[in-house]
Amino acid sequence: MAVTWTKTAKTHTNPMDGTTEAVWEVNSIQVDGVPALNEHLTFPQTTDDPTIQTKVEAYLAKRGYPVVDPTVPTLTGAKIKRSYDFKIEVTAYIGKKYDAGQQSTLNALWSEGIEKGWVNRNALVQGIMTWVNTVLTYFYSKLDEVTAATTIPEVEAITMDLAQFTPTAPTTTVRQVKDTTN
Repeated sequence: MAVTWTKTAKTHTNPMDGTTEAVWEVNSIQVDGVPALNEHLTFPQTTDDPTIQTKVEAYLAKRGYPVVDPTVPTLTGAKIKRSYDFKIEVTAYIGKKYDAGQQSTLNALWSEGIEKGWVNRNALVQGIMTWVNTVLTYFYSKLDEVTAATTIPEVEAITMDLAQFTPTAPTTTVRQVKDTTN
């Protein structure tokens, strides 16, 4: 995993006493070219780049990012990487059908349908959720296989075939759910 970032020289003012400090504001933090954080980290300007790199990697590791040295393969590192790759893959797969905004809207429409007793609307959302739950059940079974693996080659041999769920993907649109009020 390659962790990259940029740094900008800033001056921060302590709101309590008004003192200032020259800092590095580290942002645009990415793991293998994919944005990892929507926030920045701050370090005193006396902190050198290797120390910043170590601290950024530790920060990401605490949040579940697979920050491992690819030149030193370990079973734990292989498991973290495979699990992370699967998570990205399943999120993208479901997101192609219903992106995060649509998922949120469907949740709100489902709640409204429950509140108003709209059985047909809720049946549409339930159909979508049945498909999502089927995909997620498969995904979690693959994570269980990764966890149970005892060698790096065994971890690397585990694959996911999400395409098998495409034929059963719902064709219901958010608009159809919104327009169903009974």
